[in-house]
Amino acid sequence: MAEYVLESRTKSGTYLATLPFRDMQGEFYYSKTRALRWTMSLTSLNKLTKTEVWLWRNGVKIFAGPLWDMNISTNDHKCTFMAEDISSYFEKRRVGSVATLTGNFGDIAWSLINTSQQLTNGNLFITRGTTASAGPSGSYTPTLHTPLDNALADIYEGDNGFDWVITADRVYNQYYPRIQSRANVRLEYGGNVASYSINIQGKYIGNDVVTVGKDKTFSSVVTDTNSQAVYGLMQHCGELTSTDNLVLLNDYNAGLLTLRATPKDIPQLVLKTSDVNPLDGDISYGQLVRTVINDGWVQYDRDMRCTGFQLTVGKHGTEKFNLYLNDLREVA
Repeated sequence: MAEYVLESRTKSGTYLATLPFRDMQGEFYYSKTRALRWTMSLTSLNKLTKTEVWLWRNGVKIFAGPLWDMNISTNDHKCTFMAEDISSYFEKRRVGSVATLTGNFGDIAWSLINTSQQLTNGNLFITRGTTASAGPSGSYTPTLHTPLDNALADIYEGDNGFDWVITADRVYNQYYPRIQSRANVRLEYGGNVASYSINIQGKYIGNDVVTVGKDKTFSSVVTDTNSQAVYGLMQHCGELTSTDNLVLLNDYNAGLLTLRATPKDIPQLVLKTSDVNPLDGDISYGQLVRTVINDGWVQYDRDMRCTGFQLTVGKHGTEKFNLYLNDLREVA
């Protein structure tokens, strides 16, 4: 069991109130916005202001971000809330210039974020941490008034993209080519995995791939003849419509082919929390982990990447973790 404390805070960190909560569920990812949902009684509404919520676990902050949605119901006299992490602010910012940015793509991404923070009343208090300085360089010309999150996705995605995480302490970290560390555990059904499900997506296949960009610009067409020999011709058209940069389009398209050459079969695992706990450092998003399922006709043994996990907090701080995995072909 763990001790959880939920607080209402300003962006700059000023404490406002401690919030009673129940039925809490969190979604934690890398290279993607995280979310937190919970319920409170109607009598606790006066403790909540439309600012940010911070979640602490055993004295360590694990989530911070704006409260976006609130649903009030008199039927059961409770409210349901949804907050997202700091990166969700990027959806509410837009690129204000079409000037071409040249240099390391990690530096370009940070420049877009930091420029947004310089706007009047626009400070998000994000600082830069680990950089993708070893990554490729090039140029990027944003479309005027493109949402900031879309512009950043243009840069992150593709074979030469990079992973990123904004911590609960508002530190923006980049990892090129990807988060490379390996988890200290091996996940195995019947051992530290309580249950599993596998979703096999045959229609996901694409072995003749092109990506369309802004103003109907197109990447080069790329094919996988080995995939075509097994599955037949499966044509796919991707979209990256916020850019006409051919370097970015071709790079994204190459990653798309790698991702789609075979069916996607991805397990989701429910962990035995007594044996594996992501919040205690046993495994973290982005890490590689050996995943083994030996269950009759289901035979699964491969390295996977942990893309995130779902946390459910029960009474007295009990924890349940659903672990999300993806194979090593993923683009982002």
